[in-house]
Amino acid sequence: MIQPARSLCLVYDGASRSRTPARRMLADRGKTPLRSSGAVSRLSAALLAALCAGCGPEALDWVEEDGYRWAELRVSGDDEPGFERLDPSETGISFENVVTEEQYIANSHYLNGSGVAAGDVDGDGRVDLYFTGMDGPNRLYRNLGGWRFEDIAEEAGVAAADRFSTGAVFADVDGDGDLDLLVNALGGPNALYLNDGTGHFTDGTEEAGLASTLGSMSMALADIDGDGDLDLYVVNNKVATVQDLFPPDVLQPSNLYRQTGDGFEILPEWREHFTLGEVREGMVPRLELAEPDRLYLNDGTGRFTPVPWTEGAFLDEEGRPLATEPLEWGLAARFQDMDGDGDPDLYVCNDFHSPDHIWINDGTGRFRMLDPLAMRNTSFASMGVDFSDVDRDGFTDFFVVEMLSRDQRLRMKQMVGGEPDRPFPGRFGNRPQKPRNTLYLSRGDGTFAEAAQFAGLDASGWSWGSTFVDVDLDGFEDLLVGTGHFYDAMDKDAAQRVGSMDWRQRILGFPPLRLSNVAFRNRGNLTFEEVGEAWGFAGDEDITHGMAAADLDGDGDLDIVTNRLLAPAGLYRNVGRAPRVAVRLVGRGLNTGGVGAQVRLSGSGLPAQTKEIVAGGLYLSGSEALASFAAAGEEMTIEVVWRDGTVSRVEDVRANRIYEIREPAAGGAAVAAPTADPEAPLFDDVSELLGHRHRENAFDDFAQQPLITWRLGQGGPGVAWGDIDGDGDTDALVGGGGGAGLSVFRGDGEGGFVPDRGARGGGAAGPAPSPGDQTGLVVVPGRAGATVVVGTATYDGSDRAASSATVLRASGTALREAQTLPAAESSTGPLAAADVDGDGDVDLFAGGRVVPGQYPAAATSRLFLNEGGRHVLDESNAAVLSGVGLVSGAVFSDVDADGDPDLLLAIEWGPVRLLVNRDGRFEDATAAFGLESRTGWWNGVTTGDLNEDGLPDLIASNRGLNSQFTASPERPATAYHTDLDNDGFRDVIEARYDEFTRSMVPVRGLLTLAGGLPFLRGRIQGFEHYGQLGVNEILEQPADLLPTVEATTLEHTVFINRGGSFEAFDLPREAQLAPAFHAGVADMDGDGHEDVFLSQNLFALRGEADRNDGGRGLWLRGDGTGALTPVPGQRSGIAVYGEQRGAAFADYDGDGRVDVLVSQNAAGTKLYRNTGAKPGLRVRLSGGPGNPAAIGAAIRLEYAGGALGPLREVRAGGGYWSQDDPVQVMGLAAEPTAVRVRWPDGSETVTPLDAPTPPEVTIDATGALAADR
Repeated sequence: MIQPARSLCLVYDGASRSRTPARRMLADRGKTPLRSSGAVSRLSAALLAALCAGCGPEALDWVEEDGYRWAELRVSGDDEPGFERLDPSETGISFENVVTEEQYIANSHYLNGSGVAAGDVDGDGRVDLYFTGMDGPNRLYRNLGGWRFEDIAEEAGVAAADRFSTGAVFADVDGDGDLDLLVNALGGPNALYLNDGTGHFTDGTEEAGLASTLGSMSMALADIDGDGDLDLYVVNNKVATVQDLFPPDVLQPSNLYRQTGDGFEILPEWREHFTLGEVREGMVPRLELAEPDRLYLNDGTGRFTPVPWTEGAFLDEEGRPLATEPLEWGLAARFQDMDGDGDPDLYVCNDFHSPDHIWINDGTGRFRMLDPLAMRNTSFASMGVDFSDVDRDGFTDFFVVEMLSRDQRLRMKQMVGGEPDRPFPGRFGNRPQKPRNTLYLSRGDGTFAEAAQFAGLDASGWSWGSTFVDVDLDGFEDLLVGTGHFYDAMDKDAAQRVGSMDWRQRILGFPPLRLSNVAFRNRGNLTFEEVGEAWGFAGDEDITHGMAAADLDGDGDLDIVTNRLLAPAGLYRNVGRAPRVAVRLVGRGLNTGGVGAQVRLSGSGLPAQTKEIVAGGLYLSGSEALASFAAAGEEMTIEVVWRDGTVSRVEDVRANRIYEIREPAAGGAAVAAPTADPEAPLFDDVSELLGHRHRENAFDDFAQQPLITWRLGQGGPGVAWGDIDGDGDTDALVGGGGGAGLSVFRGDGEGGFVPDRGARGGGAAGPAPSPGDQTGLVVVPGRAGATVVVGTATYDGSDRAASSATVLRASGTALREAQTLPAAESSTGPLAAADVDGDGDVDLFAGGRVVPGQYPAAATSRLFLNEGGRHVLDESNAAVLSGVGLVSGAVFSDVDADGDPDLLLAIEWGPVRLLVNRDGRFEDATAAFGLESRTGWWNGVTTGDLNEDGLPDLIASNRGLNSQFTASPERPATAYHTDLDNDGFRDVIEARYDEFTRSMVPVRGLLTLAGGLPFLRGRIQGFEHYGQLGVNEILEQPADLLPTVEATTLEHTVFINRGGSFEAFDLPREAQLAPAFHAGVADMDGDGHEDVFLSQNLFALRGEADRNDGGRGLWLRGDGTGALTPVPGQRSGIAVYGEQRGAAFADYDGDGRVDVLVSQNAAGTKLYRNTGAKPGLRVRLSGGPGNPAAIGAAIRLEYAGGALGPLREVRAGGGYWSQDDPVQVMGLAAEPTAVRVRWPDGSETVTPLDAPTPPEVTIDATGALAADR
């Protein structure tokens, strides 16, 4: 029966049509059997095509221009963006991918699905569709226009009914101007069908050299060697897994490997199937091998030659040829220019334990593995990859899809965990796999930061095909993901049940996992929101594998096609009518589709948009080679950079047009200008001057408290600068791990250092080390030498009665123990010093970091007054410091500008606490200054005058926004804590609010939580039951009655001092991509404005949590208004990839530039010499006898007309466990006329300066200049 005209041509007359009725019909249709009723007859299809004449792309009126042509698009649809899913009865596309029970029981790989390819096979201007399938013929649907299609696979010669077909791609492999078809199959035969230009194909597989019997999956094509034709990469998985080939008793470990003198080895008969992983704690992991991928070089005629893996075309990270071909579980691959050099690089998605591979092309078709530090992690079971400049910063980012569920109930049922959490301090050169989606942001220097959790893209369920498409045409590409699986292989309950079933039937014991598809809208700020239902893309719960994008109705936007298992193919019409520009390329020579070209649309009132033309590269699928961009305004330009570097430009581009751009003849267009040489980095890595490495002791935090958030014992070390021996040269200090002691490196006056080896060697100095980790460091210069105070942790299993800190005094070149501070219940964290009581000497604050075994119960801090050189516990402030919280960072600063030092504390599970000084007595002013409500996991705190108003602003480091944790005032991150099992240690249950269950649910999986609380095993009947429970049900009591801590914000924050209150602003996005510890303020580029530096990363987490490795040390450049701009690492020169902890500033070489010292936990200490900044003025203050460095003083430069620069305080201790050099380097906004100093006693001086500005001045308490050094 012929359908009514309304469903024949979906190009509207301008009126908006609601999608609600269509969605209601789809819901009704979902109740019918999944198999479709059959194809539309040829006669009906022809009649429908006639009825729709004029409503498809064939009606375009092309206008020829020099080097291109264009046509007006007929755009219509809805005001709101989204999709309308069309029924097979409307379209004639009745294909569904079928696999029988007999087939998938014999080989579960048949359930991994099949794909779809889009392209115009007959040259009529309409995009046709090819679907691959498992049981039965593949289908080629010719687009008749008006959303009607007819199956022509048999007559076209591409039905391929005799195989289990997987991937498909259209591409012109022989360069004759039409699209050929490549089809993969599990176990073969793979096929190359050559197009005669009319949509009729002949099988050219054997002649092309592409015959295969491997477990082939996806494909990608590109001109890898620059010879003008398309080369081919075929991803191979495995025809069948050993679990489908052999019964369990055959696969017993004793049958697979044997013990040898050197360890273990796989038995010879199993070496084609297995290799051994890393043996740990007696466990011998057996890793199943898969099959090698194949790279084929095209000779220009469509004949291909396989490239050997081991003959120099593929190099490892060190540039050495591979010794063996990888036998890995490939699922997808993509050619894409990842490093911006114009040639196609290669990303390969591998399943299971096989790591993903990133191959960087040198331009000749030779590939080298990406450096491990350039990309810190990958997804575990990587299904597919797609690329987009998601934040429109001009660099190409990419997304890899995995299987993490968005639903708490499913996630807890599927979640791993419970394994021993082995500490690996200092290990950061590896690339761990994460069981979730990953999003990689290009930094523009060939390195990437992973940001899926920040973006909200980390979970989409069991996912397969995914693609970036700008659905709402706002200039930022959105993300569509196909989901579902025939059975939930990750269901932990089912995995236990099926063990008793016949091994051939076990797959039937797992529940189905049909899921709704997912659509993520790009908000334009690197965050996404899920809008699948609102956009009409979620649809029924099903199993969607292949996905491709194509403009099926010729209106210039991209529609979506999906290949679903045991259900009709999905056809989604893009119904939005926002302005757009479509671009198609016509290449010269053999690369007729312009594959590898970069297309850029700019000047539209939207951010510049870029898209690379690719062939294949999606999971089992290939999209149409069309770029669709958002448009706005009248003045737009298209620029195409072709694969060979030539450039085409089209000016005066208008909205709602399609442009077909022809590649110019060789030499007929300008070659793309080479990228300008980047600015030289500001800092040089000179860490070899120290040659220092921090060593961590072997303490297992989780053995003491199994459910704590992170390994508190890996919090160090701190670092400090100061002139220890009074010789005028700055010395460096680094705290030690338990048993390692303090390391001191004395400046030699010539820009180098001499390690103070003392009696123990290795750079260690001072008295014998304590068994606990050294924490905060403070250096207080003195007339006869400096006083150094070193905090000591008693948290990490050491003697709880040990001293909490050690006071060392310099005697000549020696540091000798002068005093030990008494033990306390709380383990010491940060130290800070200032003249608290105004008596002219420097007093000491010791922050209580944690009560051992009782985290996160509040710790107690202490203040010690300096009485004649001895530090005496101050009882007058004991009450305000008792139970003040888990103090992670501390700094003294005159926040209220009354001339005495106030105390700021970074509290984990609390606010940044402000204690104002009232004549030596501290009062809690946290709430009064507006800080009380912003509770967080604050790590470090410092102050600096960022807006140059003379008041110290506050900078506090936190966990950041790129972890599994989220927090807001409405939905805070929460931890309930008490000793639930009466073993003397506090148990911690981290919880979050779950939108699905509308309750507080545990963050940790069942195995982890029950491992810490064994009594729960009797309450919870499996993983599914656990996933349905909230914390109240798990504990069988209201959790709110337990002691509770909360964090309402995880953002790193700057608090602008408004004089009596603070106004909070989040630090820039780049800062939020990793946890930060130290926060320091200095003028790093010497422009007269204060900058901020953050030390970043946290790896010391539970095994089921992600390593937070998105940072490498971040410089935020200030402009004097309070605004901060992130400076990329290639400009700063700072690249620290480990767990950064303390950091400190000093001009150690006396050149007027600020140098940076950064520690890493259990890794090398990094020293960066500043060589690029404008030299500033070194200011050295000479204070009274009890405080000769004038700790607590504040300095400002005065300029002509009375203008003042930022206020800089001289401090001892701050940020995170660290201290800057008391000699200040003041950046110069202009020629200063005077130095203003407010001294620790509140007095003020003004010291005039003569031009030209000297490199250094020393100022005494009267304001007089001392003799130049």
